[in-house]
Amino acid sequence: MDSTTRVAVIGGGIVGCGLLYYLTERGWSDVVLLESGELSSGTTWGSSALVTHLTSSPFISRLHKETLDIYRRLAEETGQSTGLHLTGSLRLATTRERMTEYQRYQARAPFQGYALHVIGPEEIKSLHPFINTDGVLGAAYTPDDGYVEPTSAANVFAAAATKRGATIHRRCPVRDLGQRLDGRWDVVTEQGTICADIVVNAAGMWAPLISALVGTSSPVVAMERQFFVTEAFPELDNLDHELPVLRDPDGTFYLRQETNALLVGPYEHTPIFWNVDAPPPPGGQDNLPPFLDQASEPIADAINRVPVIGELGIRSVINVPTSRSPDGNPLVGPVAGLDNFFIAAGFYAGLSEVSVCHYLAQWIVDGEPGIDLGPFDCRRFGAFANKPYAKARVRSRHIVGLTRAISYPGEEAPGGRPAKTSPLYHRLKQCGAVFGQRFGWEYPTWFAPQGVDAVDSLSFERRNWFPHVARECQSLCDGAGVLDFSDMAKFEISGSAAEPFLDRLCANRLPGVGGSVTSPFLSPAGRIVCLFNVTRLAADRFYLTAEPEAELHHYEWLRRHLPADGGVVLETVTPRHGVLVVSGPRSGDLLCDLSGDDSVMEDFATGTAREVDAGLALARVLNRSSTGEAGWELHMPMECLAGVYDALLRAGVDHALVNIGFRAFDWLRIEAGQRRWGREITADHTPLEAGLTHLVCADKGYFIGRDAFLAAQQTGPKRSLACLAIETDRADCWGGEPVLDGDNQPIALVSTGGYGHRTGTSLALAYLPVEATVPGTGLAVDILGERCSATVVAEPLFKAGA
Repeated sequence: MDSTTRVAVIGGGIVGCGLLYYLTERGWSDVVLLESGELSSGTTWGSSALVTHLTSSPFISRLHKETLDIYRRLAEETGQSTGLHLTGSLRLATTRERMTEYQRYQARAPFQGYALHVIGPEEIKSLHPFINTDGVLGAAYTPDDGYVEPTSAANVFAAAATKRGATIHRRCPVRDLGQRLDGRWDVVTEQGTICADIVVNAAGMWAPLISALVGTSSPVVAMERQFFVTEAFPELDNLDHELPVLRDPDGTFYLRQETNALLVGPYEHTPIFWNVDAPPPPGGQDNLPPFLDQASEPIADAINRVPVIGELGIRSVINVPTSRSPDGNPLVGPVAGLDNFFIAAGFYAGLSEVSVCHYLAQWIVDGEPGIDLGPFDCRRFGAFANKPYAKARVRSRHIVGLTRAISYPGEEAPGGRPAKTSPLYHRLKQCGAVFGQRFGWEYPTWFAPQGVDAVDSLSFERRNWFPHVARECQSLCDGAGVLDFSDMAKFEISGSAAEPFLDRLCANRLPGVGGSVTSPFLSPAGRIVCLFNVTRLAADRFYLTAEPEAELHHYEWLRRHLPADGGVVLETVTPRHGVLVVSGPRSGDLLCDLSGDDSVMEDFATGTAREVDAGLALARVLNRSSTGEAGWELHMPMECLAGVYDALLRAGVDHALVNIGFRAFDWLRIEAGQRRWGREITADHTPLEAGLTHLVCADKGYFIGRDAFLAAQQTGPKRSLACLAIETDRADCWGGEPVLDGDNQPIALVSTGGYGHRTGTSLALAYLPVEATVPGTGLAVDILGERCSATVVAEPLFKAGA
């Protein structure tokens, strides 16, 4: 074994082999893969290896399409087959809601570059003659789907990488990891120790063992997954085509052809976790004992749908552990708190998503992935995501989220709740709050009035909470509304070098003492990597806030840029400070009554902060609004939150104060032209594209990304975020709906949608070609199969007093 390497990839499944390939594609040949057994001997070899375009997420569908493209390209590049069979696939629908779901996917497929057709029972039967179509309304047919041979696919990636200079060590378990003072890693294996500049944990279900070696944890749990192959079915030889892959979401099984037999994958209704607390060391190909008796119901569904299954014997059963993350998406990217250590694990569909390794390799080589990997970013989970949390989330999603349930937009996932709550959680619940979860925190989405069930209905059309959110919006605009925003990510930065440190990161100009600004932080390529509100508490002390989901992500950007010679103290203070957002035309008078001082609002300009008596606590109040109305953020010690809230309610009696949830807040801020990180602003975008150039001060001097920003100003953006007013009274946009031009061609997908109750308009935000962003431009948006007229409108749609 060589003594040094640039990158050590731990794990030789499809993901590890794929990453090795993409690293060498980017010119890094001094890379090593360490596999404890043989390549693909973990989960990969026992996969049914389905590859598909269609998912509920446009982002994941993009990765799936790119994966299918690379399988084709690899065969041409290497002359070796990945075993790709483009059989097409059918997803059956037995309910109208399922058909509506498929129509949503069909609408966006042309923009994403793949074919999807919603077809009827007769066409289904022509493609798959053995199906019993009783009760079937239709199907989503994706003709370019199929499956691969999993071991072949992994080996082709590995062979192509070694041809470019990569090295693979089989039967080479990693026993320890230690970081040197210079940031490099000593990787201790049974074949010797190798010093790596960068380590990538691609160990699949064993990823938690590798994480433990470096003092971290990864919320990945293993569960058993089985499929069986029938005895030979001679009638398959008489077909002129290979059967398309069949999925029956309501019957919870899938089926594909396996040479002259049928491969059937039933989804048992209770997950069987595998050695979660103490997985054995990785070794060879382990085929666990079958548990078909626990899958009797989906097997019966499969026999009912394809009766010939019941006439064939079972030739073999494959039961191989596979890994799951709490939300079903993999963990990808740099691990928080560590330098030069990445992870790529927890893949539910690694053979379909291996193209993400292209972006991970770019991240490793260039310092940023080139696209927003937020849904996969490992930093979306914090310390709250322990093993019990992961098991609870996986258990609740096993059928509900992954197979049986329709994927409704905006649906709040069950399981592992509540993980984190503010001191107001139970009080708000008594007031009718319906909660969602983000970064482990429970947060109020809307409030059910007395006599109304505090539960979300699920539909693609307007839901049970629509009129109640409308009431919250109207009440805030008539008087005042209060929102518990205590889950907001919060940081303090102090020290003698705090000002130059932040000035190098902030694209905006730093405020003076008592001032507060919103600023994007840019990557060297000019993309928005963070969006902070920055408040200056003293000459050498700053208070930064951001979206809850961004806490670890944004913290890591700050930590990785700390000066090596000190002078800066960075602290996460989220749990220390509770936050109440008070907004509305009477909110200023309300704060005067709360403080008992009518002069407290005098000369309190937008973008400033001051200390204010708030009942029995001293609150740091920021004059900052996202709703278009007057607005204030009250930051106080978390232990004082309940007392301040109660004092607000008492003072608010004379000002028509109401509780509001985040759905009202979100829709109001869209009308007000406010952008939010993780919604329509991601690492995909530049300030010019996102409409944030007013938050960039290029004349202040150097900051990271300044040169790229100035260069982009010279050329101008090709796309830009625009607001659309849509003519619809049935359903509003959630995101992912296609925007169509005058020729009925898709030109974009909606990023965020909602309803503007002040303007009485259904609204959507989308990144459009610049020529289509002129206010008054007529377009259309496909909502549930209906072409709805849309018009580009100037922002903000609403501004108090305008």
